[in-house]
Amino acid sequence: PMSVASADGQEVLLPARPRRILPANAAAVDLVTTLAGAERIAGLPEHAFTYARLALDPDAWSALPTFKTYEIERLLELQPDLVLCDPWQEGTTTAGLRQAGIPVVVIPPVESAEDLELIIPLYGALLDRREAAASLLTDCRLRVDTLSTSAAARNHISVLVYTNQGTGGWTS
Repeated sequence: PMSVASADGQEVLLPARPRRILPANAAAVDLVTTLAGAERIAGLPEHAFTYARLALDPDAWSALPTFKTYEIERLLELQPDLVLCDPWQEGTTTAGLRQAGIPVVVIPPVESAEDLELIIPLYGALLDRREAAASLLTDCRLRVDTLSTSAAARNHISVLVYTNQGTGGWTS
């Protein structure tokens, strides 16, 4: 069993290693599909095939069930034993899933490279894939260092990070 603090202030108990994980948004999809295999994923949001990591190789994940929106009825059909979502997703759905006994962890948004230092290990712990998460974090640090060194050599930064915090719009 594991207890984790959710970004919405709730303490979430995971009674066992999750086997039917439902990443409820593109950010969660990117990390879950990097750290866990398809056999552990209960379903995927349809939009993840358009602009998340899955757009690069949609056939690898196309056998999994999908859902269009973060709505309780469809998510319950997928029978997840862990749902990972963002703070901006529908609170009544999160509450309803929890009321149905499904652990839901609200993950804080990644707004900077420093946030990765907390988020990636959190995913590693939640998915029981700590070593894979440590390896991913090492790779991210290396990429950030490379970008920083490259930017310093050019004397300017040419990297843009975009987030809409759930207010609409998107970018690849």
